[in-house]
Parts: sequence; C-alpha cells; structure tokens
Amino acid sequence: MKIDIEIDNTSLFAQVAVIIDKPEIQKGIIELRKKWTKNKIYPDLESWKDEGVKINFHKDVFDFLNNNQVSPVFLSVIEEAIITNKVTHFTRVIRVSIPHKVLAEYILLSDETLQNQDYEYVLITPSEAERNEVEEEYASMKRAIKGTAKIDNPFEILLQPLTQNPKTSFRNAREWYWIYLEEQKNGKGVYSRILEKWNKSKDEEQSIFDQNIIEQAISRYKKLLER
Repeated sequence: MKIDIEIDNTSLFAQVAVIIDKPEIQKGIIELRKKWTKNKIYPDLESWKDEGVKINFHKDVFDFLNNNQVSPVFLSVIEEAIITNKVTHFTRVIRVSIPHKVLAEYILLSDETLQNQDYEYVLITPSEAERNEVEEEYASMKRAIKGTAKIDNPFEILLQPLTQNPKTSFRNAREWYWIYLEEQKNGKGVYSRILEKWNKSKDEEQSIFDQNIIEQAISRYKKLLER
C-alpha cells in the first residue's frame, strides 16, 4: 500500500518516506484505517471529522507511535496517512506548552531519559531571553546531538545524487522501491522490468538510468527502512 507524499521539500519528503514506508508502520496504518474508517479513504481530514467526534483516535495514534518508537512530531503525518492515504505537510519543529510543575520533573529526570535513548531535545526559555541567547543554546544543543546520538542519521547514508538534479534522486529511489515490491511476485528479472516500466513512463531526458543504478538505489532505500 503506497502512501502518496505531496511535499515539495526534499528533506521533509525523505524523512516522511523513511517512516511511512517501513513495513511495520504500513501494517499499523492499515489496521488503524480498518478500525477508524472501515477502510474508506477520505479526501481530507476535515471530511472525516465532519462525520462525528472520534474521541479515542488520537490516543490510538499516539500509542502506535510510542510502541514503534516514532517521534511524536510525526503524529499529524500518521493521522493524515490513515484517513487520506497521503501526506501533504510535515514540520520538524513544533511548539509545546508545558506546565511548570511537569517541566521541573522533566529537568530532574533528564539524565535518566538520555540513558534510555527515549527523548527529544527542547529549548526552554522565558519570554525575556534575548535572541542571541537562544541561538547560542541552540548551537550548543546541535553539537551535543551530533556528539552523543547513537541512532544513525539517515541522511548520512541517504542516496547520492543519481541525476544532475539531486532533488529527484530520493523520489526516484522511492518510486523504484514500490515498483520492486509489485514486481517481486512475478519472478526473476525484477530490475530489468523496473527499468522498462520507468523508461516507458518517462521522457527521454529522464530515462538515463541503467539496471545497476536502480538495483543499488533500491538496496540503499531498503536499508533506510530497516533502521
């Protein structure tokens, strides 16, 4: 079940793709869609919400993210994928209001949380803070992330540009991956059939790949999904 990603920004497109194309995430999306829409696909979230209040839907999505160790910033991505079978927006930065009492508990437990590798980084600041103070702490936080993160950054091993236009490389690899899943059931010659389908669907300028490039790209894309 391929979910359309209608996002122009290549970096955001890639981060969404390596989450929603994971087999376990695909399976969960299918199960939640069956539960909440009876497998119906809606044009947008509003159309679905207009049919009535779905009290426990957000809880189900949150539990699903938590069980699969997916960042909460993907909450809207998964919700939209379930209801509409597409993702039209994603932001890596969200604003969250945290009560002082809860915030104090987070600060006291920060070392324990880091050891468990179950965390997101957050900048905490009163409204009186100067912009330069926030920027300095942000830079320090970025250095800490790079120095301590044990989880591989997918963009360090992301596909190298496969055409003269690097913005299309990741998108091409994802298209090839999904054709690969379709062609697997047809036996040997998978990659030659992918190349044939690709060349038939593209103009001459876009049909510059060979079978080896496609096979390598699919292999690297599969590794991203296995992270």
